[in-house]
Amino acid sequence: MQSNGKFLLAAGALCMLVATGCDDSTGPFGDDDDRIVFASDRTGTFEIYSMDSDGDDQEQLTNTGVYNNRPVWAEDGEHIVFVSDRTGNRDIWIMEEDGSGLANITANPFGDDEPSVSPDGSRVAFVSNRLGGNAEIWVINTDGTGATRLTTNAAADNAPTWSPDGTRIAFMSTRGDGIAYDIFVMNADGTGVVRLSTDAGDDTDPTWSSDGTQIAFVSSRTGNAEIFTMNPDGTAKTNVSNNPGVDAQPSYSVLADSEDLVWTATRDGNSAEIYIMDSDSPTTQTRLTNNAFIDENPSIR
Repeated sequence: MQSNGKFLLAAGALCMLVATGCDDSTGPFGDDDDRIVFASDRTGTFEIYSMDSDGDDQEQLTNTGVYNNRPVWAEDGEHIVFVSDRTGNRDIWIMEEDGSGLANITANPFGDDEPSVSPDGSRVAFVSNRLGGNAEIWVINTDGTGATRLTTNAAADNAPTWSPDGTRIAFMSTRGDGIAYDIFVMNADGTGVVRLSTDAGDDTDPTWSSDGTQIAFVSSRTGNAEIFTMNPDGTAKTNVSNNPGVDAQPSYSVLADSEDLVWTATRDGNSAEIYIMDSDSPTTQTRLTNNAFIDENPSIR
């Protein structure tokens, strides 16, 4: 199942560009606990990797020769949930932080993608077309039981992300005008859907800050893809990346005491690379990877 529909087509750099191991520039990041997981096609297919928050100590966690992508940390900082098609179709998997202890959570013959782990670690929100038709948002227990559909809409619903208190899920959808993606939020049971953005361009890939006060997202409202932040009610939208390159796939730290934000960008003539900033000081932006392949979909604990 193709995820992030129009945005990835419009910003094709994230799926198609090819351009630059590790930048030895370091910034005000590097706490030993701030480990980043990400996907890279540097071996020829997308695999899951991890690295320190300064870009050092990069380790490959999967090695299957098939698609492994969209890794996200569980709140315990010890488990990684990700997407893999190692069984012939895309399912949601879980593993230990060293790549061991693999388990297939969804085990469904249709495409499951874009996982997000609930704050208590008991459930995973994800996107699936398992009932046919367009992408909808589902939740499932991490033991593979209790799959429940949350959205039922003729439009595409993608990229769910849990609020830090576990009561709400933000997501992107074309249900606003049937064309552009906007950011929406709903209760964790799928009720109470509220639209947060109404711009004519695409607003995609929401991620909730660990203190619950901000939602970061991608917007094309300036003419190219940038990272914006806003309040959870949709007010005070602010461009925090401010770069002519493509900035996408933001992810806040899952740690309660951190406002680090990691994302994917195509800058300086490179293809997709991983960057980091403190969202309280967005002018300090540090590139963490630098190689001739695509590094994308970062998640930081």
